[in-house]
Amino acid sequence: MELAHPRGSSDPTVQPTKLAAIMFADMVNYSKHIEQDEATNANNAARSIELFKALIGDYAGEVVNIAGDGILALFDSADRALRFAIQIQTEFRDQSVWGDGVKMARIEYRSLLQLGTVEAPLPALIWQGCVLPAPIANKATPRAR
Repeated sequence: MELAHPRGSSDPTVQPTKLAAIMFADMVNYSKHIEQDEATNANNAARSIELFKALIGDYAGEVVNIAGDGILALFDSADRALRFAIQIQTEFRDQSVWGDGVKMARIEYRSLLQLGTVEAPLPALIWQGCVLPAPIANKATPRAR
């Protein structure tokens, strides 16, 4: 996924941009879970994030920011982002991700996908056209397909 200068500009002061599939994912009811058992659920969130990091490269994606239980990731195509979102939901649904036989509360993540323009450098990610109105975000259930 190569960066291009906006509107063909060769001005070095203009940041290069690229079209990317942007995914934001967060744990359903994380605050409620933390109130009930902070240590266990903070550990579950950390393990979940490690799973995202372990699988995302298989779909040509990269995690660009993590905030608590939330993950912001970029993909070079909407198709790969969608395939990743489906796979990660399958992993959480089956709870096969833990593999340690520990009985734990079901972990659910909701994922929001958006196609948008991002500017480099990526660590200071700026995105355009990616604001989701609250009514849409509230309808994003972890089991939506």
